[in-house]
Amino acid sequence: GWTSMESNLWDKILVEMKRRLPPPIFHSYVETIDFKGTKNSALNLNFLNQFTKDSFEEKCMTTLKTVIQ
Repeated sequence: GWTSMESNLWDKILVEMKRRLPPPIFHSYVETIDFKGTKNSALNLNFLNQFTKDSFEEKCMTTLKTVIQ
């Protein structure tokens, strides 16, 4: 399991991404992520399927990188 610190980190990331992304994008590709914690300072994310993962990488990755800098 992941720590409460990791959980808080993910909550903060979600808040920032929600602020920056269009609602349909956020709801479809970000909200559905199953956060599994962090490993070697990388986020461990579980996607519903390959389509969701690909769409997230295409539409949300730049925002995610900005948020976690």
